[in-house]
Amino acid sequence: ITKMAAVHFPSCADSAARLVRMGEAPETVFCVGGLGDENIRTLPKMSREELCTSTGLPLQQPFALVTYHPETSADAGSPAAQSEALCRAMAAVPGVYWLITGSNADAGGQLCTARMQRFAAEHPDRAGFIQSLGLRRYLSAMQYAALVAGNSSSGVVETPTFKVPTVNIGQRQAGRAICANVLCCAAEEPAIEAALRRALTPAFAAIAATAQSPYGGGDTSGKICTVLANFDFTKPKQFYDGPVPEFDPQRSVLV
Repeated sequence: ITKMAAVHFPSCADSAARLVRMGEAPETVFCVGGLGDENIRTLPKMSREELCTSTGLPLQQPFALVTYHPETSADAGSPAAQSEALCRAMAAVPGVYWLITGSNADAGGQLCTARMQRFAAEHPDRAGFIQSLGLRRYLSAMQYAALVAGNSSSGVVETPTFKVPTVNIGQRQAGRAICANVLCCAAEEPAIEAALRRALTPAFAAIAATAQSPYGGGDTSGKICTVLANFDFTKPKQFYDGPVPEFDPQRSVLV
């Protein structure tokens, strides 16, 4: 898709530089920040009381927001084993309520969802399962969470804006920019448990509070619209083989 596109809107500086190294001309690459980051800052979110009422779950206490999708790489192991490792680790970590959402439609997603549902049923005082929170409830839950865990892209892309401690499990998000608020671990029970325990400590919460999101670009959607309204799509696309400039999502888009 990138090689067919005439104009590009990467969400962070690393991705913008990677596009130029692929041969895309710098003047066609606009580092505009993340739409997810913009949503976080502009979408009206629920109060904690509203979130509790909407979900029907006891989220006044410290809680972790958990979303786990099956790993898709050949050497990742079975989805059943992956989700079992996470469930065993969650069961071993006290002092937090687990708010769990369903997996996606990737192969094995139904197995992961079924195991998470069973975990919630087995631990009714410590866990609750909701298939999908929807955008507003999900971002509201992330805002109040003591911890975000799993392997969703939101764990590495959106949590830095909230500065919430996060555990990123396995290799599903390999290659994305990782911020100070994110701990990465193998998709194995001992590693997951250790990461969860560390992420819940006051010491790591202090580290997470220093996170600076590489996806914070300000008026992302406005920048995209400005570029599209002014970009000259009649120019033929040519391969670029030159120096890679510095990119900054915070800079203004000048056309």
